[in-house]
Amino acid sequence: EVALVPSISTDVGVLINKKTDVGAPKTFKTAIFYSISNCQPGLKGVSLGNFLIKRVAQKLIDDIPTLKTFSTLSPIPGFTQWMDQGAQLTTFDATPAQLKRFDAAISTLRLGERKWSERLKDGWHPSNCPAEHQEALKRLCALYLMHYTHERRGDSVAKFHLANGATLYQINWAADLSKKGLQQSAGLMVNYLYELDKVETQHEAFSKGQVITARGVSSLAG
Repeated sequence: EVALVPSISTDVGVLINKKTDVGAPKTFKTAIFYSISNCQPGLKGVSLGNFLIKRVAQKLIDDIPTLKTFSTLSPIPGFTQWMDQGAQLTTFDATPAQLKRFDAAISTLRLGERKWSERLKDGWHPSNCPAEHQEALKRLCALYLMHYTHERRGDSVAKFHLANGATLYQINWAADLSKKGLQQSAGLMVNYLYELDKVETQHEAFSKGQVITARGVSSLAG
């Protein structure tokens, strides 16, 4: 699905709410891709994201010349599973500052003591999450996406977009409050930014082990 909005969206509930005021066409400056499916069995393993997004983006620009920004609002399906399966045991090729923040976040959240599903059963919700826990979760998510995506069990959605030349642009708190969103990513979602003139070089960078990251995400990681 593609939503046309004034600026980059941070809440999927707003996008899927049919009662949301869509605004006037002249306010449409951003296209948000919030569902990209590669569902043909014969194409499994073939990356079509770059091609599809470029094609759709150009068609949208032709129809709505005011569009300047192309981004996703994407889930992080592997995040809480990674936390449950021993995030605290993960080794990163990271800077000393990042490792220090990683250890601090692990300690703040007391990972390893309880499964994420148990926390949800006990009433955990973004609305009642202490600020220091919120910061720790976002920091862990940034480190997870920056340093673990290339691993075999790295996040599948991150692999898709980063391999297709996107930038890891922004991590959004309380962006998906659905049951599934809370279960798989603690309600977090990510904006992957597609700058059409950079996707080829960023695709090459990812293939060599780099994750192109916006300043805000890099700051979270340390």
